[in-house]
Amino acid sequence: MRHPLRPQGQVSGDTFPDSEAFVSDADGNSVFLNVFQTEYGKNDGPLIGLAGDNNRKMFNVNTNIIVNDKGIIYWCPTWR
Repeated sequence: MRHPLRPQGQVSGDTFPDSEAFVSDADGNSVFLNVFQTEYGKNDGPLIGLAGDNNRKMFNVNTNIIVNDKGIIYWCPTWR
């Protein structure tokens, strides 16, 4: 039997360094959810992106993944 898994939400935090989000199952299958690329370079990034108590919006997640009864990823929209 197949079941929908619908990761949804917003990732926020320090805007340095770059960030990626994945969902992975016990068999090692992974689904890429989204990416954030900092606007700061390697020299300015630590000073600007990490300064203070940041809670800056980085990216949203909203996708559908189909898993089997054991939670193993069966299908996702990025698989062609």
